[in-house]
Amino acid sequence: MHKALSQAVIAGLINSNPVKLPKIKRPDLKPLMDEGITIFLNAAHGDAFERLYFVDLFTGIHQSELLGLQWRDVNWDAGTITVCREWQKNRNGGGGYRIVDSAKNGKSRDVSAPSSILSALHDQNRQQAEWQLAAGEFWEKHDGFIFTDQIGRPLKHETVYKHFKKIVPLSGWSPRAFTTSVTATN
Repeated sequence: MHKALSQAVIAGLINSNPVKLPKIKRPDLKPLMDEGITIFLNAAHGDAFERLYFVDLFTGIHQSELLGLQWRDVNWDAGTITVCREWQKNRNGGGGYRIVDSAKNGKSRDVSAPSSILSALHDQNRQQAEWQLAAGEFWEKHDGFIFTDQIGRPLKHETVYKHFKKIVPLSGWSPRAFTTSVTATN
């Protein structure tokens, strides 16, 4: 109703929209601090996406960008990760995912990757190699994505979030009260 009346205002049929939408009070964000990060990472230990959460927490890379990272984006010598694409769900209703250029003004950005991040990425690379051997001919090669499932497919946002929701209670928090960049769905 509100939208239809707003269109009537734009068309000049009425002066103002008589339907007022209620203001939604958003909860205050409470980002994790040192102790909370440690508790969360301990709860995530052993989860298939433990390294994804670790990289997320310590780089601030958005979820769509993390899921779009490819091995060629990691500069092991310089200790940087080049962020230049996103893995996004198609919005046309047809389902599926697509790669989208995420560079602002046509420029990618380099994110510092300290040794702990590079170590987590080395572990991810090793895990992925083990999965590839186990999957054999069923391994799906998708442009060298860093974060994949056990047969090489890029991860879906929903899958990452479902794992996240299982970890949060192990941290001692309720999923609704827990806020971190990991929950961002771009």
